[in-house]
Amino acid sequence: MEEIAANAAASVPSSNAVPLLKTILKNLSRDPANPKYRRIRMDGAAGQKLNQVPETMSTLAMVGFQEERTEDGLFLCVASENPGPIAAAALVALERVHPPNSFSAPALLATAPKQIQQEKLSLKAQARRDAEARRQAELEAARKHREEIKKQIERDNRARREDPNWKPGNGVSKGGRDIDTFRGKYGEDRGG
Repeated sequence: MEEIAANAAASVPSSNAVPLLKTILKNLSRDPANPKYRRIRMDGAAGQKLNQVPETMSTLAMVGFQEERTEDGLFLCVASENPGPIAAAALVALERVHPPNSFSAPALLATAPKQIQQEKLSLKAQARRDAEARRQAELEAARKHREEIKKQIERDNRARREDPNWKPGNGVSKGGRDIDTFRGKYGEDRGG
């Protein structure tokens, strides 16, 4: 049975349904007892995507999915008790025919040297991108500065609350002199 499911999976052509089929088989092989993975709503987006490619439907049938109509709609449900090994064999065959695509266009563009990317942009677009990069760097520096100030304020607040020897002069000074109290600022004989 595992060989038949593997052969059915190997015959699936490239389409939008292949990643979905891989996910279904992976989930079913990892946790075959989970009811969430044992049922596919055919009226939903996943069912419509799978229905577009007949080979995916035959692969699911070989794994053990059967059509079941309920008052909620049409579903594909797994009938067998332990479809895990069959799903795993089908997944291995599907991975062999359709390996994971690690070379997508955005990933290649992100790893390309900057000179190559800049050559494709006009001067105006390059200037915009550079200005945006500078703005982002400034925003990041300002954010880090704010975080440092917040941490310093928190440390000062903690010291004020927890340190019995803390005096206002520890944190406040003006013109090189500590400001403690009114008397410290103006003196006993000058204002008080």
